[in-house]
Order: sequence, then C-alpha cells, then structure tokens
Amino acid sequence: MLQHLKTLIAGPLSGAATQKKIEQLSRQVAEQSVDFVCQLIANSTRGMTLCETRGYIRARAGAEIRKQTRLLLASEAASVTEHRSMIVEAATNRIVPQVLRQLVRANVAVPAAEPQASPLRIAA
Repeated sequence: MLQHLKTLIAGPLSGAATQKKIEQLSRQVAEQSVDFVCQLIANSTRGMTLCETRGYIRARAGAEIRKQTRLLLASEAASVTEHRSMIVEAATNRIVPQVLRQLVRANVAVPAAEPQASPLRIAA
C-alpha cells in the first residue's frame, strides 16, 4: 500500500525513468527534424567557420525541433510534457552533429576547424 502511494505521488515517471524517456524522445525529435534542417540550411554555410556553422544549425533547427516536440508530446503523458524544455535542449544538442554528418555525406561544403593563430612576433 505504501509503495503504491509513493508511486502515485511521484507520478508514472521519476528519476532514471524520466531521464531515459527524455533521451528517447529527444532522439526521436532530432531524427524527425534532421532532414528538414539539412534542406533548410543547404548551401547556406559556405564561408562560415565550423563554430559559425554549428551555431547556424542550432538557430535554424530551433523552430522545427519545437514543432516536432509539440507533435510528439501530444500523445504523451502529462508527466513527460512538463519536461518539454529539456527534450528541446537535448534534441538541439543531438541534431548539430547529425546535420554536419549529413552535409559531409551530401558533399556540401562543411568548414574545417579554424586554424590555430600563429604566436605574435614582436619586430626587433
């Protein structure tokens, strides 16, 4: 009886189960968003450094990730929907390397890491 009451108070998802569910949902959101984001940014990253490209991907992916999260959570329990911002953040973190990999596979120009600046030399 006491265990049942604790489960009711804590909700259907708590602790590790919640984190696992957030990871699962963020993975789904990223996978559902990656193709759209690749099409959205195709040929827009020319001349950008790698850091700029990552930031550009994050910025352009935001609306699509929020949309896909909203659609996915429409069928989930309320205990999961309260973690919407965590799902969006995790999906955003996941999508950047996925988009970069797809751009490389599609042979779209992806910038290399920025070269290290040479040390300053003082003229004698």
